[in-house]
Amino acid sequence: MNRRCSVILAISTCFVGCLGISANSDANAEDAQSDFRSVLEIAELGADRLAEFSGESDYTTEDWQLIVQLLFRLGQYSTDQLNNWTKPWSDESNLKIGNLYEVLGEVISTEVLSLPDEVTQLQTQPKIFRCQVRNETHGGTLIVLTSQLPKPWAERDLSSGEPVRYRGVLLKAQNGEAPSVTVLLTKRLAWFPQQGVPTGQILLARQGMDVALLDEVIHRKPFVEPSISREGEAFYACLAAVKKVDSQQLASLAQENVAAVAKKWSKLQEPLSKQLQALKQKASTATDEKNRKVLEDQVKSVGRRLAVAHAVAERSKLGVSSVAPLFIQPEQETGELVRLEGIARRAVRIAGTDRSELEEYYELEVFPPDSQDLPVVCCTTSLPAGFPVGDEIRVPVRVSGVFFKSWQYRSRELAETSGETKRQRRLYTPIVVTSMPIWLTDTKQDSYLGVWAGAAFLVVLAVLWISMAKLGQRDREARNACRQPDVLDLKSSQTSGDDIPEIKT
Repeated sequence: MNRRCSVILAISTCFVGCLGISANSDANAEDAQSDFRSVLEIAELGADRLAEFSGESDYTTEDWQLIVQLLFRLGQYSTDQLNNWTKPWSDESNLKIGNLYEVLGEVISTEVLSLPDEVTQLQTQPKIFRCQVRNETHGGTLIVLTSQLPKPWAERDLSSGEPVRYRGVLLKAQNGEAPSVTVLLTKRLAWFPQQGVPTGQILLARQGMDVALLDEVIHRKPFVEPSISREGEAFYACLAAVKKVDSQQLASLAQENVAAVAKKWSKLQEPLSKQLQALKQKASTATDEKNRKVLEDQVKSVGRRLAVAHAVAERSKLGVSSVAPLFIQPEQETGELVRLEGIARRAVRIAGTDRSELEEYYELEVFPPDSQDLPVVCCTTSLPAGFPVGDEIRVPVRVSGVFFKSWQYRSRELAETSGETKRQRRLYTPIVVTSMPIWLTDTKQDSYLGVWAGAAFLVVLAVLWISMAKLGQRDREARNACRQPDVLDLKSSQTSGDDIPEIKT
């Protein structure tokens, strides 16, 4: 891996920028205000304007214009500024329209509201979500309007009963008269799932991490600027959450998850095999060139998934995770607990940023036996006593942690391109946020090397078997019928620099 392109520099830049102060010309004056009501006064959204919000279930055009204006204002301030103005939710009789409140609750239901045409013509916000949320502090149901829901809610129908936290502007307070409702407006809901998501996400939520931040992760890209995504903030939140987990507990949970993941993939092997054979048959008989190309692409895709299933099964027999899913389908693996063994070839200390609660952490490049000489970047807040640090080490380790992102980096190898210009290849590698790695002892190392030796022996046997098969007079069709699934080639998914466009920020 290119040592000059450390993942940490990218993360730190994004995180600090994400929490930077607003560029608004009135920022200094607004910072001096004691509450958000005063800030809104400066923006000409005072008490009289807020009092115009009807609170009816069918919002007027004026209601929508106010909602859009307030969402825009909320997006202009840093997390630190908003924290200074946020007040705890207390006795409802003391609540003031226009102030920011932090509320804990449980989602009862959600619905999508479309903005009227006269509003959407001038705004980029196409829809708003209206949620009924049970107030955890004082009971009762609140109406919460938000511009963003956690992505898995739509994908897996998870909204009902989900624990959330949000910082909302109070638009309407319950007053005992019809309509007797309390309405708050927020840009997003912080989410703390208890089921229905990968085990690692549940673990992070138990440590107080907003799992909805994982929606900000952009795979197969460098860490991006905060104007594009909050993934830098998500990374630091993940690192802080994993730090709170007892190392032995994390290792135990990761080991249990190895078996659970292997069981999931094993159920897919037979249907994937049947699907692969059917696609191969269709591709071999297709007469239309375009249709045959589509079928061949499907054969490759299903073949890769079947190869991943085999890789997961084989590595699980050794009690460790396969890296294949992290390379092949990172979007589906975000927040998954993994347990890896390999050789750490690099370990460097990274100083925490001014905006981070962490003083330091470490970046390790670990090479598991099945990574095909591609690194897995493991980020941890601590190392074992005496663990060597540097760019050229060779230490056998075992790590347990949460898969975070497929990160794009530049290798030291030059891409083969036409013309005179030579460019570094852009490659992908998984980033795993871990607890303290286990430094394998000499005995463990001998055992570990024994696995390598065993694997090498199997390779020799495979070569001999192939040689004997070539010497035999077997029928070609019989050989094809006995073929194993396509060999998984992680490096085949790696691309040169010309294949991936730069993110413009």
